[in-house]
Amino acid sequence: MSQATDSACEPEVAIRVEDLRKTYNLYRRPVDLLLEKLLPGGRQRHDCVEALRGVSFEVARGECLGIIGPNGGGKSTLLRILSGIQQPTSGRVEVRGAMSALLALGSGFVPDMSGRENAALYGSLRGIASADSDRYVALVEDFAELEEFFDRPVRIYSSGMFMRLAFACAVELIPDIVIIDEALSVGDAYFQHKCVSRLQDLRRNRRTILLVSHDPNLIKSMCNRAMLLYAGQRLEYGDPGAVIDDYHRIRFEQDRRAVAGRRELRRAVTTNATEATGDSPAAPGLAERRPLAAPCTAEALGPELWARRHAFNAAVANNKRYGTREGEIIDIRLRDHDNVPSNSVVYGREVTVVVTTYYANPITAPILGFMLRDHRGYDVIGVNTHTCGAELPCPGAGAVVDVAFRLTLRLRPGSYSLAPGLSYSLNDLDYMDWINQALTFEVVAADAFPVYGVTYFDTEVTFARLR
Repeated sequence: MSQATDSACEPEVAIRVEDLRKTYNLYRRPVDLLLEKLLPGGRQRHDCVEALRGVSFEVARGECLGIIGPNGGGKSTLLRILSGIQQPTSGRVEVRGAMSALLALGSGFVPDMSGRENAALYGSLRGIASADSDRYVALVEDFAELEEFFDRPVRIYSSGMFMRLAFACAVELIPDIVIIDEALSVGDAYFQHKCVSRLQDLRRNRRTILLVSHDPNLIKSMCNRAMLLYAGQRLEYGDPGAVIDDYHRIRFEQDRRAVAGRRELRRAVTTNATEATGDSPAAPGLAERRPLAAPCTAEALGPELWARRHAFNAAVANNKRYGTREGEIIDIRLRDHDNVPSNSVVYGREVTVVVTTYYANPITAPILGFMLRDHRGYDVIGVNTHTCGAELPCPGAGAVVDVAFRLTLRLRPGSYSLAPGLSYSLNDLDYMDWINQALTFEVVAADAFPVYGVTYFDTEVTFARLR
C-alpha cells in the first residue's frame, strides 16, 4: 500500500484505489492460532473471510463520495485501510493530502482525560504546533458545545457527546480529506444539522469527503457520486440516485430472503405442532414468493389495458425496478388542472396522478404510493393511500384498480419524477412492485411565482401589538 503524495498521482485525484483486497483469518479457538504458528506446514486451522474483493475507484479533489451498503459489505474495512489503520492483503491505495478520519466514536481518546485535554492531545498528534494548540482547542470547544462537560472526563460522555467532541476535533483541523463512518447517525438533530452544514462548508472549500451512511437523502444531498459495496465488492459507482436505488433493491431481496427463512422455520415448528395437536397449519406469509393465481396476460387484461401495459413497460425497461409482482403497476399518468394528460404542469395548479395496478393474487389491504423527486434524485415528498386515509379495498386475483391522487404542486419550476410503489404493508422493503422514474414531468412558472426554496406552503401571517 502506498499512502503517498508523489507526482505519479494526478493533482486532481485525491484518492485512488486499485484492486483492493482484504482477507481476515478467523480461528475457532485461540489455541488454533498458536498451533498454526508452532507447526508450520501443518493443516490450516483458520477460515478465510474476504472483506474486500478487488475494489477499485477514484475520488477527485473537492469531491464528496458517499459509500453505502448492507452491514458486512466492507465499508468500515475500506475506510480503515484508507486511514492507514489496517494494511490490505493486496492492491494499491494512493492518498494525496492530509487526512482526518472519524471512524469509531471515542477511538483515540483517553477516558480519564477531559474533553479539553483530549482535544489538545488529538491536535498535537496530528501536527498542530504548540503555539496554535490553544486556538485549536478553543475552536473545538466552540463547535462541540459541550459546555461544562468539556472539562470533565470523557468516560462519562454519552454517545452523542462523544460524537460532538470527535467531529469537532476532526473538522477543526481543516484537513484536505475527511473520512466519516456513520458518525452523523449519533446525537441530537440540532447537532446533526450543524455537522452537515460544516461538511458543506468543507465542500465549498474543495475539501475531499468520504461519507459512509445508511441515510439515502444525506448521500443524495451531500455527494457528487456514490458507491455501493456488497459482500466486499463494488456493485455500483456513479450517480447517487441510481446507487441508492440499487441499494434499496438489494435490501429488498435480503429482507424477503430473511423473512422467508424465518417463515420456513416457523412452518417447520408449526408442522410439528400440527402433527401433535391435529390443528391446521398457519397460512403462508406474504414474504414468500407465492404462485400467481392469475398471471398478467393479454387475455386477463383485454386489448386496451394490455397495450397500455406494453407501452408502459417499454418506457421503463431500463429503469430500476423490483418486487414480487403479485401486484403490478401497469401504467401511470399525470393529468393537468383541465384533466388532460400532460407532462407539463403549471405551478400552483391542481393535478391528478393516476396509477393503474393489476393483481395476480388476492392481496389484503395493499398500499399504493409514490415518491416525488427533483432532477437530482432528491426526495421532495412521498404520499401513499394509507397516510392519505384512503384504505384500498382487498382486490381479488385478476383485479385491475385505478388509484387517483389529486394534489396541488407548489414546486420550484424544473424537472421532477415519480417513483411509484405497490406494497403489502407500511414496511418500505415489502414491495410487490417499485419503479424508479416511472414518470417525468416539468413544472413551469405561473405569473406570480413565490417559491424561494424547493416548495411553498400556504402561510397565514397575523400581528399582535404588545404595547
